[in-house]
Amino acid sequence: MKITRRQIEFLSKFLKLCSDANGYIHYTDLAEKLGVSKYTAYDMLRLLERKELVSHKYVLGYKRGKGRSKVLFYPFPKARELLIELLGEDIENKKWRDFKELMLKEVGEGRKKSYSKLLKRISKKADGVVRPMEYCTYYMMSLFIEIKKIKNEFLKTKLIKNLKKFRKKSKFKISSLVAMILGTFQLDEDLDIDNELFLNDFLIYEKYLNEMSSNSRDELDSFVDKIFSKLFA
Repeated sequence: MKITRRQIEFLSKFLKLCSDANGYIHYTDLAEKLGVSKYTAYDMLRLLERKELVSHKYVLGYKRGKGRSKVLFYPFPKARELLIELLGEDIENKKWRDFKELMLKEVGEGRKKSYSKLLKRISKKADGVVRPMEYCTYYMMSLFIEIKKIKNEFLKTKLIKNLKKFRKKSKFKISSLVAMILGTFQLDEDLDIDNELFLNDFLIYEKYLNEMSSNSRDELDSFVDKIFSKLFA
């Protein structure tokens, strides 16, 4: 593939901004961030799209807007691979490392203070996240924290025991045991949770999980397992 230095520099900045914006960005926002005209940004994105490094989707209500849908651009995995090859840059891996550090810090603070407050922070952070690894981590963390809130001690103890058992002695990954957790929630009449919200979020979670590579799923499960261990030590 022939790609100029200017295109490489533009692509590098585009990937960084997309990562900061949870995956997608409008070309006018990109132009503002880069200090170029919106026409220049749009033309360059279309050029990179022809090289199969970038793609676009139409989103209705972008930035709480109304009316017509907006075209948002996002990078193909191929773009990331190209920059690693040419520049040694791996933006997403750095983002993931920073994210894991933040989540472990949140869990530590939750243990010292309040899991209810931690759940609110997690829910707030998860709103609008489209990076699959981060979204799935937020979802599993929210389920774990809700387990902490189960008032029926028998149910809670039994669920935690079963999760630990599956985690250590079966081929199931802990990130695949969502159904067991949600099913237990239904048995506790005193647990005040929005079941519809959890189920709707589960559809997104399942979609992201199914689209992940086996390596990404293993990485996610390893981190989720670490969070589980810290919460239920």
